[in-house]
Amino acid sequence: PDTPTNRICTSLLCRNRLAFLLEYALTYVMEQDGLKKHIMRYPQIFATKSIAQSLDKGVKGGIIWHTQGSGKTALAFYNIKYLTDYFQKKGKVAKFYFIVDRIDLLIQASREFKARGLVVHNIDSRENFARDIKKSAVIHNTSGNSEITVVNIQKFKNDSTVTKSSDY
Repeated sequence: PDTPTNRICTSLLCRNRLAFLLEYALTYVMEQDGLKKHIMRYPQIFATKSIAQSLDKGVKGGIIWHTQGSGKTALAFYNIKYLTDYFQKKGKVAKFYFIVDRIDLLIQASREFKARGLVVHNIDSRENFARDIKKSAVIHNTSGNSEITVVNIQKFKNDSTVTKSSDY
């Protein structure tokens, strides 16, 4: 029957979407009261699909606009695995940066990424960011675990030369 429940179940549990959920949308997070299973929210799933569609069209940059409490850090986490695989299929290696504008957000984001199992590097100066973004190495750890670099842009003033590179 064509009911709202049937439509959502059919959409959610179609083969491709279920495979996506199982591969990219589940994680375990170490919280104060123990290990918890988290799953992507549906807007995060659609944002991830939208990112891939934009990349497929040749878009090389962009902004995903979020409101407070909408799951920005979680979306970034889920997309590290998804985009690593996406670019690997195209013969490219991805490097990930999470940009914040306050020290407290750098601390919070770093803590959240670590709780989800990522190796986290923090950038503490404009010079270190310029040096890091120009490195050809993508992973700094010897275990091969996924990682992210969290950057506080407040320290950079209005200098756009930090990110000028022909490597993209």
